[in-house]
Amino acid sequence: MRAISGAISIAFRRRPSPLHAARGTIAAAYCFSIALCALLLSSPVMLGALLVAVLLAGVGARVVRSLLRAAFVIGLPILALCVIVNAFVSHEGLTVLARLGDWGVLGQVDPTLEAIVYGFIVGLRLLIVMLACVLVVCAADPYDLLRACRRISPRSALTAAISTRLVSVLAGDARRLAEAQRCRPDGGGGGTARALALLRAGVGGALERSLDVAAVLEMRGYAAAGRAFARHRRRSPSRPSPC
Repeated sequence: MRAISGAISIAFRRRPSPLHAARGTIAAAYCFSIALCALLLSSPVMLGALLVAVLLAGVGARVVRSLLRAAFVIGLPILALCVIVNAFVSHEGLTVLARLGDWGVLGQVDPTLEAIVYGFIVGLRLLIVMLACVLVVCAADPYDLLRACRRISPRSALTAAISTRLVSVLAGDARRLAEAQRCRPDGGGGGTARALALLRAGVGGALERSLDVAAVLEMRGYAAAGRAFARHRRRSPSRPSPC
């Protein structure tokens, strides 16, 4: 559980590296190009080269620990699952490794070398794509990305900025609440009661913060333009169609 929580806490931190010094859009385009190549290529040699490339990029950006943590916690189990599922579900291939008989819904289960190799290739693709996405999160400045999205959709950029900010704030609140519960004489109660208490406190804090943020945005006039446009549409007379 601690390993999973450590993998989820991966976030951007400013580091002295060329990838961090570049614009967020440039860093994201570099990482997404690696993911796109992984989706387009099917050669194990080329996929291995892409895996090495993304790991070397993580070393250059000084985030290789985050990449390895994500790979061991999430990537490798997904790769193993792809290999196992494809070996038992796929009925293609000529090199039969074992004859396991009829498995009902799955039919005749005869794992082949070709099915295992194909499952490994699919899992390797997913691993590279996941590592590229983790590299984007760790090396691309999120505010640069949001500023780039602002030109396309200002409201979506504002929503994403608020959401990404509140996630870290609520995580800090939950961490402080857990530490406060551990300081109690009874150790914070049982596991289920403790989890429910943290959930109630976290949800209540999220609702209170959402009301505060909405009030601040309204004070700054983010809703004024929408209301003015709606009033203008109601007051303006309907024009006849030229057709």
